[in-house]
Amino acid sequence: MQIEPWLPRDKAMIDILKSVGIDKGKAFSPDAKAQDALKAAAREAHDWFDARYETSDFGRKRWGDEGYAMEELVAELGAAFLSADLDLTPEIRDDHAAYIPTWIRVLKNDKRAIFTAAAHAQRAANFLISLQAKVEATEVA
Repeated sequence: MQIEPWLPRDKAMIDILKSVGIDKGKAFSPDAKAQDALKAAAREAHDWFDARYETSDFGRKRWGDEGYAMEELVAELGAAFLSADLDLTPEIRDDHAAYIPTWIRVLKNDKRAIFTAAAHAQRAANFLISLQAKVEATEVA
């Protein structure tokens, strides 16, 4: 973004990027609101990947069952991995507390569940990170 010329067709995207603190010629130092937006975007990107590539079919039948709990655990771990890669500080969200009892049940019933969820989350995070690397390589070339 720093070295590419801006074309008139880029205006919509440029305005969106500015709204989260990404501006040509300026250091990226997002405020709390922008960090919240980026964290939410990281989680949504992970969920998008999950849905698009159906990587975490854990037999979900309804909200709150063990399959759903595993999918949400994968999404939370993936968002944490992406946040770490983007140097964002995760924040506690009250609405995520509702998942904890089902995560505990899943983790008690399957001693390998955390490793399974982390592996799925890492694969998804690696894929999303690789997309950024491709964009950066294109910008340098």
